[in-house]
Amino acid sequence: SAVGSSSVTPLMEVFSETYMKTNPNVFIEVQGPGSSAGVKAAKNGSADLGMSSRNLKESEKEPTLVEEVVARDGIAVVVNPQNKLAGLTAEQVTAIYKGEVSNWKEVGGEDKPIVAITRDTASGTRGAFEDIMALKMK
Repeated sequence: SAVGSSSVTPLMEVFSETYMKTNPNVFIEVQGPGSSAGVKAAKNGSADLGMSSRNLKESEKEPTLVEEVVARDGIAVVVNPQNKLAGLTAEQVTAIYKGEVSNWKEVGGEDKPIVAITRDTASGTRGAFEDIMALKMK
């Protein structure tokens, strides 16, 4: 079985279907409860593969786990199309997610509040976003 990241699950489903076609005596169940669950399942042996959309944390590393990169994924920040803002710098995005900027007028937009939306705290994608943007969510 393969357990873990919801963003890796669609890719793993394709991998497993392809493998099962050439190996009809094998069944691979794929579940996507999240990266942390995948690492835990691989560590405790309840899954053959743990899928993660982030690097292993130092506390998760151990000699029995082997990290293999199977793909690279992009993370996008989007703004509602009705917002006439031309663009944001990485620094502005970081300031928004740190709570230092809370109104679009502070970054060249209209005088309206910013509603920043992100993934759940257990999400590997969110963890990767926090690492890339050098921030911890408030």
